[in-house]
Amino acid sequence: MTRIGLIVLLVVVAIAQAPVVFITQWGQQGNKPGQFNAPEGIAVDAQGNVYVADTENHRIQKFDADGRFLAQWGSKGTGNGQFESPGGIAIDSAGNIYVADTFNHRIQKFDQDGKFLAKWGTPCELSSGKGCIDPDGPGPLQLGDGQFYFPVGIALDRDGNLYVADAFNHRVQKFGPTGKFLGKFGAFGAADGQFNITAGIALDAEGNLYVSDNKNDRVQKFDPTGKFLGKFGGPGAADDQMRRPYHLAVDGLNRIYVTDQGHHRIQVFDPTGKLVFVWGKEGSAPGEFQNPRGIAIVGSFIYIADSDNHRVQKFALR
Repeated sequence: MTRIGLIVLLVVVAIAQAPVVFITQWGQQGNKPGQFNAPEGIAVDAQGNVYVADTENHRIQKFDADGRFLAQWGSKGTGNGQFESPGGIAIDSAGNIYVADTFNHRIQKFDQDGKFLAKWGTPCELSSGKGCIDPDGPGPLQLGDGQFYFPVGIALDRDGNLYVADAFNHRVQKFGPTGKFLGKFGAFGAADGQFNITAGIALDAEGNLYVSDNKNDRVQKFDPTGKFLGKFGGPGAADDQMRRPYHLAVDGLNRIYVTDQGHHRIQVFDPTGKLVFVWGKEGSAPGEFQNPRGIAIVGSFIYIADSDNHRVQKFALR
């Protein structure tokens, strides 16, 4: 074997042998405590408790680190503390929980016990004339600043500012801790800095943002001001290619984890966009996935919302 051939073989083996080990799983389809219906967002607090957006049950469930059910709140509706298909979850340094209430086109904020604290964002109807922009041609409807059209992913920076993947407005919006609008970037398209449905969002230790550009089958990287820095992925089934990437997470080494839901796997990249390893395939056995969406990383532990298997899987880095 040539030296080049040996190097290629070693790289393939290293990627194939992903350094993760299955720990446990919990949940099954249903609407009882501890059961799920297409869970999506997932986040972990400072005490190691796991919060899951039980999307089609229109509620949030809370578990300990081993999957023991602790609490739940929410029901289907538009009132304070109610949800319509909640998506992403984020937790601030004080333990407050932010939920992207996707089909209600708003963000809700709760304390760690599920007590409603605040909300912001409203849907926009052209007939209202309040902040709506209806562009010429076949382009998508654009809403005003601070308004949403199906918010999905959310992430917090170290100052408590909240970034929201405003999915069908094809942009990212930034808010202060009280919900004050601070800025936005992105527009519909396939060029650098443009999006076709923003889904997941995550920040690294330097404050750079990674955004899953869902229907462009890629992840884009931006600085904290929204300046485009790079991209990786692209349509296809090969390792380092994607199909409908969804939520993202960043580990302590600044590696980016992508739930590649269309390929039923997790892909991991370094900050330059180079593939590090991949794991998972379609199925229902431990370590297999059916449209994985949510992901959270705490220390060496990784939690995956395995959406269409209606469960959470927990892994550890080796």
